[in-house]
Amino acid sequence: MFMKTNRLIALVAAWLMVSVGFARDIHGVNGFYYWSPAQLQSAKMLTLSNGTKWAKWASALTYGNDYANIQLGVNNTTNNGGYAWRTTVRVQDYGDGIMTITKNYPVVAMKFSMPNNNLTKGQSVDDVNMFVEHWWYNPYTGVRGLQTNKTGLGLNGMASNGRYSYVYYYPWKICADPTNLNVGRDSVKLGGLNAMTEHHITANGVLWASRQGNTGTVATSDTSLVFIRLPSSSNEKAEYIVLMNYYSIADTSTTLATASKRILDRQNLKLSDLYINFMARRDTVAYDTTFTAEGAIVKIDTMAIAQNQIPSCSIKWIKTFKSLNDAWSMMNQENAWGDGSESAQKSALNYGLYYAEQLLGGYCWRNADPNAPDDGAYLAYQKAYNDANAVYNNVASVDSNFAAATQALQRAKETFMVAVDLDASMLYSYLKNETGSGSIVAGADDVTVGTYTGKPLTFGSNDAAMALNFTPTGNTVDGQKTYRLGTTTAGVVQCTNGKLLLVKGQQGSVFSFGQRDVEGKGYDIKCGTYYYYMDV
Repeated sequence: MFMKTNRLIALVAAWLMVSVGFARDIHGVNGFYYWSPAQLQSAKMLTLSNGTKWAKWASALTYGNDYANIQLGVNNTTNNGGYAWRTTVRVQDYGDGIMTITKNYPVVAMKFSMPNNNLTKGQSVDDVNMFVEHWWYNPYTGVRGLQTNKTGLGLNGMASNGRYSYVYYYPWKICADPTNLNVGRDSVKLGGLNAMTEHHITANGVLWASRQGNTGTVATSDTSLVFIRLPSSSNEKAEYIVLMNYYSIADTSTTLATASKRILDRQNLKLSDLYINFMARRDTVAYDTTFTAEGAIVKIDTMAIAQNQIPSCSIKWIKTFKSLNDAWSMMNQENAWGDGSESAQKSALNYGLYYAEQLLGGYCWRNADPNAPDDGAYLAYQKAYNDANAVYNNVASVDSNFAAATQALQRAKETFMVAVDLDASMLYSYLKNETGSGSIVAGADDVTVGTYTGKPLTFGSNDAAMALNFTPTGNTVDGQKTYRLGTTTAGVVQCTNGKLLLVKGQQGSVFSFGQRDVEGKGYDIKCGTYYYYMDV
């Protein structure tokens, strides 16, 4: 199905949000991340092979009550020591990493819980433990691998293999502060620092310790890691938070002319994935654990373990912060030790306001004077934004107010997006830039991105222009008509890293169109929240 026009859309070889302003903290934007259990579930966090010795008592991962819950599985059935219960979970890479650490948000924090220790004086000190392997794209080689602290590249306190022990137990010890450590209370371990005198207790019962002194860092007193054991009334689980300061990593390049004193001053750092390994010895559940033949029930002394008695851990969230001080300021009981009190309804409104800010900034050209809006559609959306923002900032607002404001803002967005949608009389066969001097072309060779293999779309001469069918889906997104792009045998697919591929046998992704500020009728292709255009 083709319609003709003299003014064709501009296409991108890369992607960009419609506005560069960042007024709010939104997951994945400008270095801010909030990996809630729902976000972790969408990232397909998975369990690996540890803790699968017996199928009946294997590792398991569930989500509920605002936690990612990890059931430890049987990993050792002998009596020669080792961890009887163990599970490794992975927050996995999708080609571009799970997060990009920026100078704006260089501190990564993770809140998690583990079973309480039940050791008595004289027993093993490593009854309960947790290791984390940090994988990243090495900033000098671009290769995915373990983050270590060799030659100063990495977080001080990390072991040379990238694995770090987070949780440890120091029975019958006293902190450096004059306040005694609660007898039998779990502590935290800092790589190589086993002395209890390295730990401190605050007035509100927070137990903490830290590491400093990254090799090669200009400020050798930088705090690189902070480990926190939170006060808890639970008799079953202990809660922890670890703070990782990526701004403490030195720039150790000897060949780059632009080398700075800190790597984040020169470039962002991409974390590829995290491997989080939870372990518990038999004594964790207070008794000597013995195992029957494979497939039979597990027993503690003479009592069978019920499913809900199996040692379990949980991850509450993984967040980024602007500084260690900013992260430390959340250590109070009033905000549930970092959980905060913002409701799901207020969070949804925050997203709606963020997208409104992006669209109002990107489409301000619809007004004769951007500083004095006069376009009717723009004014209507701006009013809805102002009304919703007033609700968001009103301390008296409750969930019903947030929900109503979110709905009203969404309706206004849909009305506005219809105004900037592709004209009904236009449908394209060839894609050219706004000046008509170049066209979209397909690469000669197939490339593979994630699970797709096809020809990459790029920009070239008009002679090489590729004809595409623009097939209406019959559906709308935010009020805009949507289309699929492709040929008779292949569809245009948006990959996870934003690249567009023409893939044989694929139906193709769903696209819509956003009007541009050009003479005549010009449009950008839009897929999801990304616009594709050629910046000429």
